[in-house]
Amino acid sequence: MAHENVHLDGMDGREFEHLCARIFERAGMGRVEVRGGVRDGGVDLLIAGPSGQKTVVECKHWRGTVGRPVVQKLYAAMVAEGAGRGIVVTTGRYSADAVRCAKEFPGAVIELYGHAQLADLADSARIRLVRDGHQPVGYFPAAPEADVRGAVVGIVPEMESYPSPPSELARVTVEAVSLEPVYLLKADVDRDFESSTYRIHSVHVKDVEMMLDSRGRPIDDWIIGAVGGTEPDAPEPAEQAPLERPPFECRMDEAKGAAAGILARMYEKEVSWKGKNNVTYRKKCTVSPRDVRFTDARQARLPVVSASLSFLRTKYGCAVVTDGERAVAFSGDLGNCSVCGSEISRKASLCNSCGGIHHGARFRGGHGHRCGACRKTVCKNCAFWERRMLLFKKMLCGQCASGSGGARKLC
Repeated sequence: MAHENVHLDGMDGREFEHLCARIFERAGMGRVEVRGGVRDGGVDLLIAGPSGQKTVVECKHWRGTVGRPVVQKLYAAMVAEGAGRGIVVTTGRYSADAVRCAKEFPGAVIELYGHAQLADLADSARIRLVRDGHQPVGYFPAAPEADVRGAVVGIVPEMESYPSPPSELARVTVEAVSLEPVYLLKADVDRDFESSTYRIHSVHVKDVEMMLDSRGRPIDDWIIGAVGGTEPDAPEPAEQAPLERPPFECRMDEAKGAAAGILARMYEKEVSWKGKNNVTYRKKCTVSPRDVRFTDARQARLPVVSASLSFLRTKYGCAVVTDGERAVAFSGDLGNCSVCGSEISRKASLCNSCGGIHHGARFRGGHGHRCGACRKTVCKNCAFWERRMLLFKKMLCGQCASGSGGARKLC
């Protein structure tokens, strides 16, 4: 089903209330009663949830700031209606006092929806909110299944494997696609630092780009490197695998605040200089969030494909993203030894009994062995041994050990 475009520009307060009601109902939050009006008592919408719980909603189609009195009025309405949950929705922003107030009432859950959360909830309900000519939620391209498989196989390390090469044992399964919520921010940073006599340091940078997750934290470097300068203008991916839609957990103003703090720490620098009295001075030049000016702020969905790479009985988790031309895969545990868990720094070996990747065979140490009968590569967990002369042991795989009456499990 295609998205319905709804333009917020020119919409009055009453129309905004009805829009919010439609979004909440389509998103499956429950049956919505629209009240509103001059004497609404702080109740614009009353939602009856699937389990009978009540939610009171106050809608503010404002460009300005929602303050503490609105939150206090909402709480009073919750008490009057016997509701355990309240939501304030605004197209503007919230004051710091309003944010603190929402956390002050014991036993009450009060959520503050900014434009980012409302636009994302509307998107999940197939309603696309258009504001100032812009659609707030964009989509990065999703990797086709064939590209996912190729990218996952491509990160398999070079390793010793006998009798079957890794490419024959590898099995790739696409499990789910998570439409990860991200904030795309662009900012300028301007600050001059001066002593009592002259300028000692300056920070003047333009168009610093940042990608933050739904909680306002930096995205992993490998993802940023993979998607590069890709624009989030792709269509929403088709549901070939199960689609997951994690929510945006912070408002746009909170994401900007987090980004400003990150930039302030990034450009912090300690400088030294000599004064006219020939004395050396030192000072830590710290950029303030007030020195950061955002020139662009958008929210988008980044399709991250969850896939599994299996060798026999051993499974490794992988994640795949694409810039539209090439898919990039990453696995956090593919380079770790299946026996000891540490990173494999030398050539690896693939166990042809269990499929675990491990430290290869070495004269001393290592967790890999070669079967003394069939030459199969096996890990320490799958190896057996039998006495060979007085001081030496002969290593065997499980299949060859079954024909030897004196073979013992190595560990």
